[in-house]
Amino acid sequence: MKTKEIFSTIAIVLMTTLTAFATIHRVDNNAANNPDFTSAQAAHDASLSGDTLYIAGSSISYGNLVITKTIYIFGSGYFLNENPETQVKTVSAKFGEINFNAGSDGSLLTGFHFTGYTININANNITIKRNLHIKIAVGNDKSNIIITQNYSAMTGPHTLIHIGSFCQNIIIRNNFFENTHPWRVISSQGSSSLEVQNNILNGYIEVYNTLFYNNILRTVTYIGAGNDVRNNICFGNPFGTTANGNQANVDMTTVFVGTGSTDGKWQLAPGSPAIGAGVNGEDCGMFGGDDSYVLSGLPNIPAIYFFDAPISGSNIDGLPVHVKIKSHK
Repeated sequence: MKTKEIFSTIAIVLMTTLTAFATIHRVDNNAANNPDFTSAQAAHDASLSGDTLYIAGSSISYGNLVITKTIYIFGSGYFLNENPETQVKTVSAKFGEINFNAGSDGSLLTGFHFTGYTININANNITIKRNLHIKIAVGNDKSNIIITQNYSAMTGPHTLIHIGSFCQNIIIRNNFFENTHPWRVISSQGSSSLEVQNNILNGYIEVYNTLFYNNILRTVTYIGAGNDVRNNICFGNPFGTTANGNQANVDMTTVFVGTGSTDGKWQLAPGSPAIGAGVNGEDCGMFGGDDSYVLSGLPNIPAIYFFDAPISGSNIDGLPVHVKIKSHK
């Protein structure tokens, strides 16, 4: 059996054990790997509501995707060459634009690198988790949207997260978001309500009716009304107060380790003022709280991060294979 075939077999076995009832479809735009589909849209269109798509890393983008059913979509993560024990194949799965349209309620998207930055959400109960360079627009009258553990840094005329009118239970937590002024990092309409917690933010923020806590704000311009602002670590004094546990004029060089991978350098330094500074004594920032950021955006499925096998074996010795697998919560 060829090494590539062994690796594919192991991956299929791991995937199959995760979902006992719904169908799992393997998607890889390299047809030589014998996937179920080479197109993400074709895989979606052939799926039933509740199915799962596992999309392989590739140097070629999978393009755009329109989602009209409940689908759980897993990629391979990002910054895979920068952090230890990520994936054997250190290539991200890439998308341009994704649209969650009517019928997609309950879907999950995790582990992708966006090249077009855009995710349009026009459904309820959507989770956007552990993705790179997202730009999200949530339509009007939407609820139960979770945006968590993502990493997005860009310059130019983009609002990273925009929430439409009359939206409820919009949760934005444990992300790294950065954009150049005057373009907004997070913006919402005054009729919507949000919870923004344990993020690292740099840029322009405009939110209303928001529970805003345990964040670390780097050079942030802030406007809003009706917000409950607590236990944030700030460069400057964007809130105009240090009441309710907020810390102002903090030297950001004392907050983070500042070295390591692109996302790892935002871990808290020893003695950081963000340690234990949260509402309930948890750490501020994207590595704090109950939903801590995961390096490289690795999805919470088993990942093969080491694979070693000879090109061929023998009838006597067989084919010795050395595999290391790690699960990410």
